[in-house]
Amino acid sequence: MSRSRPSRAVPLTCLLAAGCLAAPDGPSGGGAEEPGGAPDAGGEQSPLPGDRCAVLLEDTFEGAEVDRSRWSPWLAGSATVAVDPPGLRLQIEDVFDPLEAGSFAVIESTFARPIGTTRITARLDVPVSDGEAGIEWNGGEEDALSLNVANGQFWFEHLEGGSWSTPCVECLAYDPDLHRLWRLRSTGGLVYAEVSADGDQWTELGRTETPPGDTWRSVVYVVSHDSGEVTALVDAVRWADCPDA
Repeated sequence: MSRSRPSRAVPLTCLLAAGCLAAPDGPSGGGAEEPGGAPDAGGEQSPLPGDRCAVLLEDTFEGAEVDRSRWSPWLAGSATVAVDPPGLRLQIEDVFDPLEAGSFAVIESTFARPIGTTRITARLDVPVSDGEAGIEWNGGEEDALSLNVANGQFWFEHLEGGSWSTPCVECLAYDPDLHRLWRLRSTGGLVYAEVSADGDQWTELGRTETPPGDTWRSVVYVVSHDSGEVTALVDAVRWADCPDA
């Protein structure tokens, strides 16, 4: 079984000229940058499992809006990004509109770096999945690694040099109770896509070689496909470096 890739002809680090609107003070492009957002300090305890990694970015969305020191939101078409309810979780939503080509909603880290031995871990729920929602490393216009739910199934996809491959096609039926934690983990020269209910036991969905380069950003996104809508409710996201894991 196959499906069409979402309309992201212009990648997540998109250009204003292509109809993708960045919120004020959005990213200005360029190469690798120093981390622009510190990990969460104080407030509620993170719902993500603890580890011995060095945190590069962590957000539990306790503020009233998206923290622009950590994230650059990108919106195209009818998509929306908001902390809703305020101080509780991030809601990313895209409703298909036949008059809006390439509709999607994205938050990406304000800094870029090599994937190396890092990992992205997110706690999220996808209550409406007539489309695609996922976490991703995005390396520019032609490179990405994506763990996503599309129409009720997990997919692990790799964009390399502008061509998509699927290390895992319809890997597993998505269950919101069993798959609350999602992870992209790079170690030993490989990237693993994994899901978990509790952070103790992880199920591997696929693996691929860790790509080179120093312009990779951490991303959470949604994109509607040919009809309907897709919503992701994000409790927390962490990007951490784990050289000894």
